[in-house]
Amino acid sequence: MICVYRDKGFKKCSMLIWGSVMLLLVLGVGTGGMAAESPGQTPVSVDLTVKDKTISAQIVNAPLGAILAELARQANLTIYITESDAKHTVSTRFKALSMLDGIKELLGGRSYALVTEPTVSADGKPSGSRVSQIRVLSKGEAYTTITGDKNAASTSENKTLAELQRDALEASDVETRQTALETLSKYRGEVPDAEIAEIVVPALQDTAETVRIAAVNLLHRVMTWEEGAGDYLVEMAQKDASPNLRIKALRILFAAQGADAQDHMLRSLQDPDPGVRKTAQKLLERAEAMANGDEDEDETDDNQEQPEATPPAQQQ
Repeated sequence: MICVYRDKGFKKCSMLIWGSVMLLLVLGVGTGGMAAESPGQTPVSVDLTVKDKTISAQIVNAPLGAILAELARQANLTIYITESDAKHTVSTRFKALSMLDGIKELLGGRSYALVTEPTVSADGKPSGSRVSQIRVLSKGEAYTTITGDKNAASTSENKTLAELQRDALEASDVETRQTALETLSKYRGEVPDAEIAEIVVPALQDTAETVRIAAVNLLHRVMTWEEGAGDYLVEMAQKDASPNLRIKALRILFAAQGADAQDHMLRSLQDPDPGVRKTAQKLLERAEAMANGDEDEDETDDNQEQPEATPPAQQQ
């Protein structure tokens, strides 16, 4: 379940279908703290304890990022926060608040979203749910990830290929999936295109248009037919809900198949969108010219355009 809170108030909750139930304890028990003081500076301290689904804290002038890192470590959470918010200093004191109330107090009125997941008891029976992710909502700045098992922040730019694959295909929020696909381009030339295709091709069927656009843009650069990419592109060219994506799929099919792509263009002449029909007609004319040996080597058409910039993801 995802719950979004804005300006100290409840905004929206929606259920997620989780692919599997993680066998996790409901919030680990532990204590942690930090303190720092320099001559002439205000003392900084973090004393945070997560125990029995409650949070207790005595915090003085501490960066929010450090506080949430300790919370992530003890409660086994994943937290997304911008660098600006992570630097914000917090002072607060409370004892044995519920997880929801404690998180709200630590964030001090910031808008945020929570993701919960079901938990099971030692004998494998359902035992309620736990908070598994917190996203401190912010616009116009990249998120940093704080994970409970690493107790450290890392941006998508320094994630491994396996981590990016997990984000691109399994992350619950649109922005993380989109960013992971956009970051994958740095691996071109370092790993076989087929390995990138294993991530990109499933993302072509993502429910979010912005994620599908990111996947198509990357596929345009990789230009591989591994993992059934051609079949997915043919289906996208005919059935995707977005006219923009139907056009992109047609262009990639033409770039890869040339005159052999005429059947796809002919079918798209019946598309309900005039832009798709116009693109199909232009590409069909080029395919016929290629088949007749009349293609101009200097020809530049829709197919030669650079992929469009992926628009910002909407919150989900």
